Amino acid sequence: MMKIRRSPSTERGTATYEALLRAGASVFSRRGFRQASVAEICRRSRVANGTFYQYFLDKEQIFLTLIERLARQLQMRLQASVVPPAPAIEQLQSALRTHLKFIESQTALYRVFREAEFVHTELSKRLYGQLAQLYQEIIESGHSQGQFRRLDPETVSFSLIGMAEFIALRYIFWGHGLPQRAWKTLADLIAHGISTKQPIAPGEQFPSTMPKEQIAKLSHGQRTRARLLEAAEEEFGKKGFYDAQIVDITRRAGVAHGTFYTYFPSKEAIFVELVREINTQLRARLRAAIAGLHDRRQIERAGFRAFFEFIHKHPKAYRIVREAEFVGSPKNAAGRWYYERLAQGYIPALAHAIESSQVRALDPEALAYALMGMGHFMGVRWVLWEGQAVPDAVFETMMDFLLHGLLPLDRDRSRP
Repeated sequence: MMKIRRSPSTERGTATYEALLRAGASVFSRRGFRQASVAEICRRSRVANGTFYQYFLDKEQIFLTLIERLARQLQMRLQASVVPPAPAIEQLQSALRTHLKFIESQTALYRVFREAEFVHTELSKRLYGQLAQLYQEIIESGHSQGQFRRLDPETVSFSLIGMAEFIALRYIFWGHGLPQRAWKTLADLIAHGISTKQPIAPGEQFPSTMPKEQIAKLSHGQRTRARLLEAAEEEFGKKGFYDAQIVDITRRAGVAHGTFYTYFPSKEAIFVELVREINTQLRARLRAAIAGLHDRRQIERAGFRAFFEFIHKHPKAYRIVREAEFVGSPKNAAGRWYYERLAQGYIPALAHAIESSQVRALDPEALAYALMGMGHFMGVRWVLWEGQAVPDAVFETMMDFLLHGLLPLDRDRSRP
């Protein structure tokens, strides 16, 4: 825990300190870290600006204090939710349900927690690592008692966090609360996976190479626009949206500053367009990767492999996608559009696979977001945090967990 400038030693001091934290949570959740200000926090808490600096060094310190406090509260809730005499699968499901209920009860503050990745990466890694450790302990206990199959606990733990985060994203942050069908799908998924007993159908897979961009065939204006987008990807990917400047984008693109406004009215406009372009490129890459495959289980393997290859090749692009969730208002953020656009094609494809008995009878929408979350968090864990491709062993563990869940395979797999 970071030190504050002055520890509250009186009832009045404690009240002031807590008022600043409450106001900070409210301001950060509405405006995000970058656009929030100390002055606004002080106005909301009715505390003088000078008094703020008696307790906190700056805006970042109160932000990180809030995150550490939230993380401790979540860890305590998860620990309290686990009852050791219960079967391991029930312990794990209880912890996940507690995790989701905690997010539902602390939605505004949890939005702040999610943004920490772009303010203090090392703290975010540490706190997510601590969260993963709680899940790992349950999984390792289940392994030792023969209740779970032997899958790498760290891989499964980060997969679980990703599932929970994206289920929360869809139904809590963007929706009106977690429906029972979403929870049932998540609980069933971690126990049994998605695969039915139906044998995987053979299918021819065509080459998945993507045609190279034919820049030379573009008009002069199209080439200029393409250079601006390419430069924007570099600048936003390296510096983040708020620190990148239009002048840096135009300098990197080799065009006059005024030329920028011929193509984009603002920095946010080119950022949004870049997110849309990344989405288009990724979907094209996924379509190419699954060409010729007909069984959903084969498609999931090929699709996840292509996704990880894409973000490893374009780590700056994926960092932009992550930050897009926090640029603009929560309802209109480009990050929301990005994930909803992916889900639009994913949900009917999963529904068709369920109808054809390739995938178990789960809710297609909840399943789509859970699987997107799994892939997303594996990408963050390895590509963004470690700067490397997702290891083959991690990939195989993730796919095994996705297909078959944690329970031993000799259990009845045919039930709907």
